Amino acid sequence: GAFETAGDFKFYIRPRSNATVYLDNIKFAVVRDIEDVVDIMIDIENASMIDINSSKEDIKKNIFDSGYTRLPVYDEDIRNVVGILNVKNVLRSILANEKLPTAKHVKPCMIISSGKRLDLLFNEMKKQKEHMAIVVKEKDIAIGIVTMEDILEEIVGEIYDEYDEVVTTFEKIDENTYTISGSISIYDLEKLLDIEV
Repeated sequence: GAFETAGDFKFYIRPRSNATVYLDNIKFAVVRDIEDVVDIMIDIENASMIDINSSKEDIKKNIFDSGYTRLPVYDEDIRNVVGILNVKNVLRSILANEKLPTAKHVKPCMIISSGKRLDLLFNEMKKQKEHMAIVVKEKDIAIGIVTMEDILEEIVGEIYDEYDEVVTTFEKIDENTYTISGSISIYDLEKLLDIEV
């Protein structure tokens, strides 16, 4: 059971996905209704990315336009991801007027299969201190990205900071009318409307 001794530090919470999650010595574990990473990943075609062959000006523009702290880097084809760019390191180089990107800026990325369970991925990312993973199908073709924030949001709901734009993907107009964003996933649509598509 969850409480083996009186000194155990464990809390049960009810997350957005209807799974039961417990906090055990600051370690999350999804114990029911476990999803695969493909259910929450950002499709590679919708991800903010940087072409390793881009000019310094294009890289700077992409970084500032995206607002993210880490960006996947690809070589010619967006499905050929070669690493992750940490924006903090790039900004240091921009201030020092160094060439971009260089090998020191592009770090190896965590590669995972689309069938990876979220609970296992969470534990692996935490252990390896990774914040982003690239989701691949056969022959290492990138199909999406997933971040630690994506996993946590699946457990506790949306996490916004002062720079995030709050986007409404679903609004009920009346009993039979809904406004639904075209970017909503089938998975989320099924949960919201309690239907199978």
